[in-house]
Order: sequence, then structure tokens, then C-alpha cells
Amino acid sequence: MTDNKAIHTIDRAVEVLTGVATNRAVIKQELAGLPDDDPTINKTAVEYELQLLRIVFTGWALAYYLTDHPQKNRMAESFWLSVHAFAGRISTLASAGTDGKTIDYFGAVRERIQSYIDALNTNMEEADPADVVAAVFSRLCGGTGTRVMADAGRKVFIDTLNTVKVYLETISLQE
Repeated sequence: MTDNKAIHTIDRAVEVLTGVATNRAVIKQELAGLPDDDPTINKTAVEYELQLLRIVFTGWALAYYLTDHPQKNRMAESFWLSVHAFAGRISTLASAGTDGKTIDYFGAVRERIQSYIDALNTNMEEADPADVVAAVFSRLCGGTGTRVMADAGRKVFIDTLNTVKVYLETISLQE
């Protein structure tokens, strides 16, 4: 019995979750919520970091919420392969405008994963992981010293986790 849950294949679930991680409309909406009159906010850098934050924590949430699920490893592997393909397209597009310099977007994803994991592991006693993620996000965005960037990072972290959780609660995975 599926308790009225939608039945999704792993491929379909990965497609949805990759969409969650890379949704440009949501990223633009988050960016639009930042103040326009703060000269310390580099919106280009913030947009870049918002995308990376969403990718990293969509993958993290997938593993977290499927901890004991028999399809966890297949889902995680398929998700990261999908992100790798997405990153390859971004790398190709970005490299085209750099006079021969190669851009490795998936390398940036790996670096962000490591930054966030290192910070979370260092602050295991932290009452709220969202605070740790917010501080790292703010630093990666240039550490303007205001709460604006930390608050934005915190919101995106929480929203991403909640979106993945709700999605996974509404589906039943089929082989």
C-alpha cells in the first residue's frame, strides 16, 4: 500500500530533486529578497553561492531523509551523476566566455561540500546546524559582516531541506 503516495521511479525522483537543486526561479527569488542598497553585497557572488548551497544540501537531505531506505545508495549515486551532468553543461557554457580558461563547476560543488561538512563536523556541539551553514555561506559570499547574508544562507538551507523532505514524504520509490 502506498498511502496515496505518488509512485516515482528513481530516475523521476532524481529529475525532480535535480530540479530542486538547480531551480533558477527560486534562486532569482532569493536574490531579489536581498537589499539593493547595500554596496557590500555582491549579487553575482551570492547567486553563485545560492546555487551551490542548494545543490549541496539537496544531496545532503536526500541521504539524510533516506537513511534506512533500501534505494538510498542508488538515489544518491543517480542524483550526483545528474548534478555532474548539470555541472558539465555549466562548465562548458562558462568556459566558452573565458578566453580558453577551463571552468570546473563540479569542482566548485565538491569544494563547497567539503567546506560545509568541515564546518558542521567542527561544530558538532552547535545547537543549530543552520547557524553553521549560515556562517559558512556568509563567508563564501564575501563575509560582509552583516546578518543579511547569514540569514539568506540559513533560509535557503532550511527551505532546501524542507522541500526535499516534503517531496520524499509524498512519493513511493519504485525500482
